[in-house]
Amino acid sequence: GNTGFFPKISLDGSFSNYYNNIDQKLFSGEEIIYDFANYNNLSGGIMLNWTIFGGFKMYAEKDKLEKTEELSEIDLAYKVENMISEVIFTYYSIILEKRKSEVLKNAFEISKQRTELANLKFKIGSESELTYLQALVDLNKDSVEILKQNIQITNRKALLNNLLNRDLAKDFELEDSIIIGDVLLYEDLLQKVKNQNSEILYSQKNVEIELLNKRLTYTTQYPEIYI
Repeated sequence: GNTGFFPKISLDGSFSNYYNNIDQKLFSGEEIIYDFANYNNLSGGIMLNWTIFGGFKMYAEKDKLEKTEELSEIDLAYKVENMISEVIFTYYSIILEKRKSEVLKNAFEISKQRTELANLKFKIGSESELTYLQALVDLNKDSVEILKQNIQITNRKALLNNLLNRDLAKDFELEDSIIIGDVLLYEDLLQKVKNQNSEILYSQKNVEIELLNKRLTYTTQYPEIYI
């Protein structure tokens, strides 16, 4: 195998076939002529190479291959966790943006009532036109903020659709709530981080592989036996 535990067997062979014209005169005066003389040549060989002792290199290589495979599995889990985390973050960010939209709508309604009241006071002469115009400007500003917020929500939904591999223009509604689970205990969370956090496990596995690389350099100090 790749670690060198098993013997290596090499096979090789060759076959040649060619034709040749022969026109030869002997000292006796005899002349030999062959047209398209056929010649065949077949050869083959087998070679066995087995490392009986490789200075513990085989064991270090085997351990390194196992750690590298574990590293690949952790890397896959890390990417999956990041994808899930991004989906959750985007999901709740849409809920947050919708709540902001509700606040802006309430502000718009207040500005609308303020504008109507200022207009009424202006008509009866108890308020200046400037006050009415200022209230109108505030109303238009609140209207623009609502439009901007709607665009923000649309963009967030498109991002979530992209993460879920759906049509970007697909519209949907979410439950306008954030459900909080059981009470989280710090010690439990800390223990889970140490045992399950893929980023930490990935770093730890890289350290183990580097130690095996260092171990591999020491194997050159031992003799090697082959057959």
